[in-house]
Amino acid sequence: MVSRNDGYGENLLHRMQTCIDSIVTLAERHEVPTELLLVEWNPPADTTSLEEALEWPDQTTQTAIDILTVPPEIHATLPGSDELPLFEYIGKNVGIRRADGEFVLSTNPDLIYSKTFFSHLASEPLSHESFYRINKYNVDSLVSREMSIDEQLEFCRNHIAAKYTPAGYRERPYSRRLRNIVYSYYTYLQNPWRIVDQFRRLGDGAPRSLYDLHHLAAGDFILMGKEQWETIGGHPEFEYNFNVDSYTIVNAAGNGLTETVFPDEIRAYHQPHDDFHDVRPQGDWDELVEYSRRLLTDEEQLTDTSTTWGLADEEMQRESICSREA
Repeated sequence: MVSRNDGYGENLLHRMQTCIDSIVTLAERHEVPTELLLVEWNPPADTTSLEEALEWPDQTTQTAIDILTVPPEIHATLPGSDELPLFEYIGKNVGIRRADGEFVLSTNPDLIYSKTFFSHLASEPLSHESFYRINKYNVDSLVSREMSIDEQLEFCRNHIAAKYTPAGYRERPYSRRLRNIVYSYYTYLQNPWRIVDQFRRLGDGAPRSLYDLHHLAAGDFILMGKEQWETIGGHPEFEYNFNVDSYTIVNAAGNGLTETVFPDEIRAYHQPHDDFHDVRPQGDWDELVEYSRRLLTDEEQLTDTSTTWGLADEEMQRESICSREA
């Protein structure tokens, strides 16, 4: 996960703290050996570091926590650095590239995972032939740190504002259902070839475009083997953040991996914050969709990826915050 102490979206440190606390607590409870890599990107000079701003456990039995720092001087060398203070997906690549685990989850530091996610990791093996996605549920208010993890998860279940599933984005209350239906039909009108591709998919079940994948909110959760991340060269490294996650899952599927969506009870809850999508640099959506069609119907092959993804040639400061007991 990637962040910096710049107050992004308001209540950033609170959202990060509850996220980290929940991961440590659930990993301990379900005995899931976990490495948490937090990449601090281009830390502002006028704020404290994340190591100082957040609270950390003194010792755990299951979770090792490290902070990797990408300093301003490295950030300044990247194209578009004057427009974007944090390159989310290049930062995630920094962590993916340096992760020690057999499987690596690219995620965001404001989620709270369900207990069923960690119990699944404790009891069911993951496959190197799949990349994994999860349903994300937005909650309508921040989760209190005064609550236990069980109380927090109960609060989230009772305060759902919207959800992102393979069926699409759905808001609550259900009085907005008409708008949800209109949005679904709008996407078909924008891309009428989707109907043709869905009929073609009946033959072999393979995805034919981005729309056949669980592409909504993919940046919050993409899990696959470390080896598979290396094969596709991590996340694409563009001069923008928005929609990069969709390219990632298209590349994974185009490389022959099967998308596996966890059952709905295995989910992630997202705490609310201001949305800056409209002001961030972003790629062309139609170009992304056309790319997905070409790659997934074998009209185009996944190009050779850069060997230097994840700032491979740069030496990163790595601070061990918490190590697992032997």
